[in-house]
Amino acid sequence: MQQWERDYLRELAKKQLEYASLPIMKEREKLWYLHNDCKTSVPVVTVEKDTFLGDVMPEQKCESDLARKIEFTLLNKIVHHEMIDDDTVIPDFYSVSIPKSFKPFDLDIVEHRVSSDSIGYHLDHPIQDLEDDFHKLKKSTWKIDVEGALEEQKQTQDVIGDIMPVELRSGCFGFVPARAIFDSMGLENMMCAMYDYPDEFHQMMRMLTDDMLEYMKEVEKAGALTLCGGNDWLNQGSYGFTNDLPKDKERPNVKLSDIWGYMDSQETVDISPDMFDEFFFKYYVELTKQFGLLSYGCCEPVSAYWEKSLHKLENLRKISISAWCNEEYMGERLKGQKIVYLRKPSPNFFGVDEVFEEKGFEEHIKKTLNAAEGCCLEFAFRDVYTLKGDPYRAKKGVQLVRQYIEKYWRG
Repeated sequence: MQQWERDYLRELAKKQLEYASLPIMKEREKLWYLHNDCKTSVPVVTVEKDTFLGDVMPEQKCESDLARKIEFTLLNKIVHHEMIDDDTVIPDFYSVSIPKSFKPFDLDIVEHRVSSDSIGYHLDHPIQDLEDDFHKLKKSTWKIDVEGALEEQKQTQDVIGDIMPVELRSGCFGFVPARAIFDSMGLENMMCAMYDYPDEFHQMMRMLTDDMLEYMKEVEKAGALTLCGGNDWLNQGSYGFTNDLPKDKERPNVKLSDIWGYMDSQETVDISPDMFDEFFFKYYVELTKQFGLLSYGCCEPVSAYWEKSLHKLENLRKISISAWCNEEYMGERLKGQKIVYLRKPSPNFFGVDEVFEEKGFEEHIKKTLNAAEGCCLEFAFRDVYTLKGDPYRAKKGVQLVRQYIEKYWRG
């Protein structure tokens, strides 16, 4: 790393710390704890910007690999406050993640993209017929690199450690069994296999679940888990602040029962509630019960599976209410419950419409505010791939949502 890179990174670290020290950050942190513990009726609003970084992030200056990684991480926080200013709490620390990966059935899944930055892709699925290809399903493999994370932490501390703490953070632990099955065999083959080879399908799910459980225990044993009940990223564009999980940073031997878990099942939206319960949910329960708290769902309509299955998740704290979900139905089910109504509004207003259509946006948000009355409500804007040339469009959207909350929300 060159000296000018070090100097530049130190200035970025000072700027992040400056934003983290603003009084509004303490107010937001207090709100998040109350929100995630379902002790306030004040909604929170976040925007996940990973999909439109090109519209808001400045061009990176650093040249060496580690410097570029530190630069990106610091700029990510700085830009979020300057360009979006949602309820994200800018952290007063630098986070180093602990790398870990899980390879279902030890299968090599070949991915084809038109270019490195394209959204669409095609997968070559190794399993074409479950009965004929069952022998290809091997024991899953995984990697856990605590030593690599410790080395990165040490090197990063050498650059900015005297300005802000550099902490190892494992974050929320996420698993998506349905996605693993989809990657292995494709959607059509997956749908047909449940009818054609139900016994083999259950055997496959049993293998996958056992491997995932073993992997989870190996992650625990390796010391690759850290507490995530503070300013930690959760899947779904949310954050982990809560008093219902351990908070002692020096806590040794962190367990899965000490942290947030995340799961979804988007790939099963075309099967009936009965089939989902039989072929997937029984295995999901085994995995989800390992966690202290659970955030569940992505774009699938959870309302279709709530009555038969999802309401049985005992540690459920957040559930995604997507654009395809019956908002009113879920509002009735979650009213007064200690479960966050995590609404994912349509991304079209931010990323599709050439002109921001405020009237339609107001009606869209108002519908949610009415449906979620009596619930613990959170807005998480996701899947926005462009801001249509207006880098402040997301910030404007956040400001409008806050106005609509003030106008329509009855708590």
